[in-house]
Amino acid sequence: MYYVIQSYRDDPLKHFITYSVPKYIVAPNNKNIIFEFVIEGKVKRKWAPKEDIILLTDNEEFYRKILASLKSIKEQHLKKIEKAEVHLTQEVDALSEAMNKQFRLIESQQNGSKTLS
Repeated sequence: MYYVIQSYRDDPLKHFITYSVPKYIVAPNNKNIIFEFVIEGKVKRKWAPKEDIILLTDNEEFYRKILASLKSIKEQHLKKIEKAEVHLTQEVDALSEAMNKQFRLIESQQNGSKTLS
């Protein structure tokens, strides 16, 4: 069995996907790797650009070590992102409250003035 870690560009919070395959095909003059696997008795192929493959190995222990390291880094940063998102939400709410307060103040000042009819 071969273990694959592939970069994932569609989601900035995901960064990589992993899967295992029994077989792969690679050619020096091709920019892709073809991964073959069997689903419901049928051979399926998944093409991946060579440049997106972070790790391709048959060493499960090494794969698990690298995967644990990547997951740890990701987890640390996701915690920081979550805290930042909470802080951002608080700041957006504070801005909204300050603006609404200022709008009410302007409105009350205009009510004493005859500039608008």
